Amino acid sequence: MEEASTQALSTLPLADTLDQQDHLSALPSELLDIIFNDVRLANGEKQLLGLVSKRLLPFTRSTLYRNVTVTSQTQLARLCRTLADNPALGKVVQTLEVAFAAKEEEPVGGAEDGTAAAEDGAEETQDSQTDKQDKAETMDAPLEVDDAEMLRLLQSLPRLSCLGVRHSAMAQLVISDAFTMDHGKSLGEIRLSFADTPTADALRPLGHLPVLSRLSLLIDAKPEALLEPGNPWDVEPESLFSDFAIRNVQHLRLGGSFIGPGLPVLSLLFPNAKEVQMHAMPWDLVTTPIYSFLPSAHLTDLTIVQSPLVIEGRAMPVRSFSDSFSRFSNLTYLFLDTAADLTPLFPHLASPLPLEYLIFGENSRPKVAQLKPLLLGPRKLADLRVLEVNSVPSGQSGNPLNPLDADGLEELEKVIQARQDGEQEAAFCDWVLPDWYEGLTSADAEDLLRSTSESETLVEGTFIEALIHERILGQQVEIARGERPALTEEEIGSVPGPAPREAKESAYWAMAGLMYVTNLMGTRGRKTLQEILGVEGIDVEVPGVGDVASLLV
Repeated sequence: MEEASTQALSTLPLADTLDQQDHLSALPSELLDIIFNDVRLANGEKQLLGLVSKRLLPFTRSTLYRNVTVTSQTQLARLCRTLADNPALGKVVQTLEVAFAAKEEEPVGGAEDGTAAAEDGAEETQDSQTDKQDKAETMDAPLEVDDAEMLRLLQSLPRLSCLGVRHSAMAQLVISDAFTMDHGKSLGEIRLSFADTPTADALRPLGHLPVLSRLSLLIDAKPEALLEPGNPWDVEPESLFSDFAIRNVQHLRLGGSFIGPGLPVLSLLFPNAKEVQMHAMPWDLVTTPIYSFLPSAHLTDLTIVQSPLVIEGRAMPVRSFSDSFSRFSNLTYLFLDTAADLTPLFPHLASPLPLEYLIFGENSRPKVAQLKPLLLGPRKLADLRVLEVNSVPSGQSGNPLNPLDADGLEELEKVIQARQDGEQEAAFCDWVLPDWYEGLTSADAEDLLRSTSESETLVEGTFIEALIHERILGQQVEIARGERPALTEEEIGSVPGPAPREAKESAYWAMAGLMYVTNLMGTRGRKTLQEILGVEGIDVEVPGVGDVASLLV
């Protein structure tokens, strides 16, 4: 093929040959775009492809400027100057991320540097140290961007669709009338960070952006500032937003390192929001008006993540939060991550709420008895497809988990199985936790072990592996050494099925050591496994379910 092309070119006049050497000139722009995007080169190398063919130059610019991230004042200043010198490039930018926060500039080569140098044995004089410092500051002083330059930059990006600004002062420019009145008409998503909770009036200019549908506000306010008298949110909610709303926003995220009680009130600005995420929510500051502000008419997805900070040791009530759920008639997705007592919440999660996804985060402690009415009974969640409980395993968190009780365990299993039949396939994930058994007594364990004759299924489940391993056994070190404490009659009786005592003991220790042995490797692991199972000549490092189940016959 290559030979044929070469021969064909050799028969053409010289001028025609030079034209044909740019083989990309005849390809349509859409195909060139695909080819260019599939070239796996770093951005610094892709810009050189413009030298290969003039047809690639627009795509080179597009790659470099379509999605722009700046991580320092100096980079931002260079971007401002580049776009000022080449206005056409501003039309290429679709995403801009200002990925550095406002902070005081640290001097280069200050007093600490001199101290460190002296400790290292440097014998330079103070004068020479000062001279070096002055030179370093002169050479390395970062370029700065003032408000006027930043505003001109934003105004020079007519096709900007996504904007993220971590710098608090620059974020104020984004929500100013100077920008929103005549610019930002293509902005569909904005992510802003503030040092303090913005007032409602400050955010109102966002209403001028016609296609803004996704908004994220992150607040880094200090807790003590939120408790000072005169907080801008110390007003009656009825007096807010009576004649103004930002109706295009459908995806709203509020959060930050800490946010005050006023931030949820901002949701009044967005009455048409369908998805609301509230991260680092201080549940100790929750009051009835706050959650009553959530847009009940359109809300379908709600995420609440509790702040780890508790001001002055206040309690964390969820009563007012729970009462709001009666208004969320279209809510289909709920994610909760809080260490607060959720008991008042569960009655409000029942039918007719159309929940399809109910997810508890790693700090939540729901009990089986609380989950049971959501799956059974007259007010069960008929549309529920996914139920997840993701508590942190014991030993990985500083706070002990509240145990999930075993009430209704077998019944819940049957309901889950029933939901998995037919077209409505359920995906109930991790609803039985590795830690829920911590409060069980031996009697509880015996009842559970006798609840089914299918020992293989029982051993295979997360429950039995973790239960026997940590709760009933509780002596992993002794097992690793091959030292088996004497079993009580109650413990022997916890092994189901007719079998000689010796076989039941072996079965008990097999189950007890199952999880522990899987963490042992090599000769020591095989030797320990032989001791636990009471057999010799084992060639496998990790016992399978069949090996253990065969001892329970």
